[in-house]
Amino acid sequence: MQLKVVLLSLKDEEQQQAATRADKSPGHRILDLPQNVASLAVHSLNGSLRILIEGENTMDILVINGGMPKGGRTELLTQFIAKEYRLPYINISEIQLPLLTGEQEQWQLPAVISFKKKVKAADGLILISPEYHGGMSGALKNTLDYLTREELNHKPVALLATAGGGKGGINCLNNMRTVMRGFYANVIPKQIILDPDCFDYEDGTLLEESRDLVTKLVDELNMYVKMSHTLIVPRE
Repeated sequence: MQLKVVLLSLKDEEQQQAATRADKSPGHRILDLPQNVASLAVHSLNGSLRILIEGENTMDILVINGGMPKGGRTELLTQFIAKEYRLPYINISEIQLPLLTGEQEQWQLPAVISFKKKVKAADGLILISPEYHGGMSGALKNTLDYLTREELNHKPVALLATAGGGKGGINCLNNMRTVMRGFYANVIPKQIILDPDCFDYEDGTLLEESRDLVTKLVDELNMYVKMSHTLIVPRE
């Protein structure tokens, strides 16, 4: 079965004309999108899916730095992404949520309430963590445990790990992906591990190849964020 879905954000008159053309073409649908999405086209042929999105990046994506050391590579990466793509970020070393004990009063702490509100308000998340002993940092896991599905259900999430000592970083990514699945978050396929030699320490940025990897990751996250605002239902 061939399926072509075309989604456009158009003026009323243009929408009516486009819908008329779509109705005359079997398998076509025109759906309205939020104004901050210029266009989205989906083509499916024999199980092969291709997605194209164009438009301005006006989505609210929040970056969370799961590293604790000041001046470490995880903080450097967080600040680079925040500056390069003009994104807000949170350093868990600064908000310092206490060890979660499950006591009711912890959920009323101003820092906890503020953190949960920021995550819930975001259209998507970028989680960054060093790999500690085969997983994400314990501090990041403790911070994430203050969240619920209410903040993360279906929210697109991108994952990055900083590695050192020749131990990879893939276990950190797998650990974060597993935890995000527990929240029913939508973790995107693309993920990145950055080793110590990926950084330009003189100016606090990334080397060109690593920049390209991060750009592609952010672009894919934007794509999933825009898709999450639109429900695509194929015709029977």
